[in-house]
Amino acid sequence: MTTSAYRYSFIAEPFTSLAGKLLGVELQTRLEKEGQQVLHPELIIAGWDTQSKRQYLYEQLGQVAKQSAWIRDRNVLVSLPLYDAECAVLLSYDTVLRGLLSTLPFVRLTLAENISDVRDELQGIRNAMWLGEVGGGRANVLGLMSQQFEALILNSHFFKDEVIKPTFPVLIKNLRRYCDKVVVRGVTDRRYLPVLQEAEIWGVQGSFYRSVPLGKLNWLL
Repeated sequence: MTTSAYRYSFIAEPFTSLAGKLLGVELQTRLEKEGQQVLHPELIIAGWDTQSKRQYLYEQLGQVAKQSAWIRDRNVLVSLPLYDAECAVLLSYDTVLRGLLSTLPFVRLTLAENISDVRDELQGIRNAMWLGEVGGGRANVLGLMSQQFEALILNSHFFKDEVIKPTFPVLIKNLRRYCDKVVVRGVTDRRYLPVLQEAEIWGVQGSFYRSVPLGKLNWLL
């Protein structure tokens, strides 16, 4: 399968500190086919052939590079989710992609839980790596325990199930034994902020800060 049937654009989804400071953005891909937005674009991208994935990644990193002055000036990070092992390997072994990535030190490569073990195959990448969708049910915490990640991102459904339990701070404390920085997805209720503060959560994503097109990052401030 190739990209020819699809049109894609990139959305920046902010994550902030509990105090509301902008820490960075997670780069999301919006796919359209025949004018209709496609659900679960990561599944479509995983089905593309190698050349299509290479073209997609080059376009993605190129669009980030165009915003690098704004990103550097505000000292924020860009989380680049990688749901497909082949895309991760391409960033390591494709000379052009690896070279472009090396000029974007603020980019964090976020590996989905189910491909966390691909990290052992990645060579020549200096960008820090994050573990994404922790608790999403597609893997256990072995990836977190066996690999060194700069930050981890909790799956939104997992967060909503666990935050109402008295054991939530203990859960986060145990996760932080392996990775100090924890980002929580799906925070839409400010009543949870005291619990997140107690658990020493580093960053949150939710409805407090609206997403913007990647080319309009200046709208965030």
